[in-house]
Formats: sequence, structure tokens, C-alpha cells
Amino acid sequence: MENDTKNTTDKVDSLNSNVQDLQRTTTFVVDIEKGIGFIQENGDPNPVAQNMRYKKTNRITCFKDDIFQYKGHQEGQSVSYLFYNNDDIISAGKLGNSVNTFAEVIIPENVTHVVFASFKVTTDTDSVVLDIKFKRKELSEQDIYTIVRDEISKLPLSPKKMINRGINFIGHSIWQNNKSKDKFADDQTVIGYQDRILERFDFKNGWRQHAVSGSSLRSPNYLANVTKLDAKENDIWLLDTFVNEGYNQYGVGTYDDFLAHDMESDITNMTYMGALGRFAKIVEDKSGKGAIIVASDNLYDPHTAENKLRYDNLAALIEVCKRQGWYFCSQMTQSGYNEQNYMFLSMNGGYVAGKYDIDTSIYVGDGTHPNNIGYSMAVRPWLQILEEIWFRDQQTG
Repeated sequence: MENDTKNTTDKVDSLNSNVQDLQRTTTFVVDIEKGIGFIQENGDPNPVAQNMRYKKTNRITCFKDDIFQYKGHQEGQSVSYLFYNNDDIISAGKLGNSVNTFAEVIIPENVTHVVFASFKVTTDTDSVVLDIKFKRKELSEQDIYTIVRDEISKLPLSPKKMINRGINFIGHSIWQNNKSKDKFADDQTVIGYQDRILERFDFKNGWRQHAVSGSSLRSPNYLANVTKLDAKENDIWLLDTFVNEGYNQYGVGTYDDFLAHDMESDITNMTYMGALGRFAKIVEDKSGKGAIIVASDNLYDPHTAENKLRYDNLAALIEVCKRQGWYFCSQMTQSGYNEQNYMFLSMNGGYVAGKYDIDTSIYVGDGTHPNNIGYSMAVRPWLQILEEIWFRDQQTG
């Protein structure tokens, strides 16, 4: 993070320095070298003019609205200039051949370099000096502000942090809905957990996902498909199936069910603790003992808010997190979702100014699947925990 911040600061400092340079007048000492002529006396390019002997400068970088000034100091010295766009000559001009000549030329658009040439040459050893002075367009305070603002706008507001692990997103429809369409918001693309996390963090070993609408750990084939993920050693695993775990008749179970790590029984007949134990064994087999598991409760949802089994499951999940050293992500308490606002934070809900005049009930969404405002809140506790994982990894090397 320190390096990212330093790089950003250095770039801003460099921009400010460049703005100062833009206002600085510089006199160029021009080094002339021998060449074969391709400039006509009227200043037009002429690659065929082999009989015309001259000496020329190297290409000098310039910018639109730069100004160069030429002052003649040798009678009969014919000086011309060529404007380049990278390697292509796009125009040329003549500066004069009198001691009293003074010319001032503004660099036009699309010019990247300029070359000067002198025709007052009799032998290869003739010394040629051109009195040419460059200066940049005078900038107002507003010009400077605009340049710095535009350049700073290109910098990332918060540079991504690199976590030297992979990550696996294990969830239900709220994770599956990444990049779905919100019909209420004129088919606005919903940016879900995954994209919001990947905007803030890079993962050295990549990312993978298994998200199925309506599924829990005990849904048929759910964990079987998790085993097929191409997970890596020491990966992070985000587990968010809690909201669907209360529908199983076999109940919560005990911590002993977890420790059994039963990989043989029919998953649909297992307790919640038993299913958590199977998930933990899959993670260990795929990513080793250095894997990190982050398990969550659910966002506020009235369907589960008063459900006793939900609270029993929650107690079980927290027990596993404490005993196993998992991170517990409390979406319920940390996201900002609550019974007053959850309907406005879900898909097909939320206020769109001016779209409807009177009946605010039509702004109410499905109450379960976040819209973009909802996801911007729901992702907060996940980001906080990933920030902590990044920080701890930095400390331990």
C-alpha cells in the first residue's frame, strides 16, 4: 500500500512540476549535423532535392501552442523548419535569410516534433549556429487547474491491493446475480459482490465462484460441485449460504457433527453442523491448512428475522468460526441493511427521481436481492475482512 500511495503521490508531484515547466522559457543550443537536402526554398518538403546541401538539427519534441522564435544573425543564411507527426513530415516553412530576420511560429495541432535546417553551407566543416528560442504557451491559473485535474482524474482513487492468495466465492442467488439486470432501473446492470471486491483487490492466484440460486450446503450436488473448483493452496473461501440453511428438517446438530467431517452420508440428510464440517474438509483438501474461510450470516430479511432455527443456526456458525479460526462476516449488523430500508435496497426497488409522481409503494423491491445501492452497502463487511487479511499477510510476509 505504501508503494501504491508513493507512486500516486510521485505522479501528482510530477504533474505539478510539468505544469511549471509549461510556463518556462528555454533557449535551445542547437547542434547541427550534415544532411542531404529535402527542403525546397519555399519550405515545402522535397525528398528529391539531392543537390541541396544543408545541415539540420535532430528532432525536437514540441506541443500544440508551443512557440518558437528565430532571430537571423548571418546574412544569406536560409533557415527552414519541418513539422513532424511522429515519423511523418506534415508541413514545413521558411524563416528567412537576413541578419534582421525575426520570426515567431506557433506549433499547430498534431505536431510532435520539429526539425530546423540551414542552407548556408559551403563545406562539410562549416559551423552553423541557429538562434532559436522555445517557449510554452502562457497558462492561466484555470489552465493549470484543468491540466492537473484531468491528469489526476486518470489516477485510481484507491489503488488496488494485491492479496497473495486466490479467492473462491461460494454463495446463492445474491452472488449469482452479479451483472444481472434491474428491470426497475431501466435494465441497469447490477454490479454484485464479486465485481465490487475485484475493483478493490487483486488476487495473485485468481478467483473462482460457485453460486446457485436457492441453494444451501445441503442442496443436492452443491458441495459436490464445489469440489470441482480449481482452487489453489492457501486460498480464501467466502461462504454465504446461511439464508437458505434454515429449511432443512435435520436441524442444527452439534459441534461433534462438524468434527466428524462426514464425506460419505447423503448430504441432504445431514445437520447444518455436519454440512459445515464437510465444507471445511473440502476446503482443507483443496487449499491446505493455510486456507482462510470467511463465513457470513445474511442481509436483513423478514422471512428469516423471526425464525428460531435461523438463530440456532447462527449460534452454530459463530461457534464454528470461533473454534476453527474462521472469520465471521456479519452482513446483518455491519452492512447497514435494516427493516426500515431493506425494501428500497433490493432489485426492482429504490427511488428514481421524477419517474413516478405519487405512489411511493411502487419503489419497493423484492426485499431479498440487492440493487446497486444495496450491493454498495452489502459488500462493506466483506471488504473490511479482506482488508484485514491483506494487512495480516503483509505483517507476516
